[in-house]
Amino acid sequence: DRAGSPGCALQFPGNTSHVTIPFSSDFDQGPADAFSISLWYQGGSSNGTDQEWLFAKRQVGASWVDTDYGLVLYDLNQVLGSLGPNGEVWSNVLPPVPDPQWHHVVYIYDNGTQQLWLDNMLVNSST
Repeated sequence: DRAGSPGCALQFPGNTSHVTIPFSSDFDQGPADAFSISLWYQGGSSNGTDQEWLFAKRQVGASWVDTDYGLVLYDLNQVLGSLGPNGEVWSNVLPPVPDPQWHHVVYIYDNGTQQLWLDNMLVNSST
């Protein structure tokens, strides 16, 4: 909730807008923990090498390689759920073409199992 007001949302009127949440160990996750990330995004990039982070939890000043967990749009709007440097789960929605529609994506991690949902459909999972 924005400013403690229920039912509010944040709006990003451009491609450089973002929210920074100060670092807190409250957001650290261990291997046996469970969490989910849920958000709406609008795709539409026609650049095959684009990489846009929708959400990322990382240490201040860390590069994208050092992301603890997050969601990214990559290579013509393919959704990637990422957990640590080697835990990527790609969506397998094909064909990967620019799509200017709004999509709901959910990334779930539960005790070593990762799931990636796109528009209410499970598109990939791994353990």
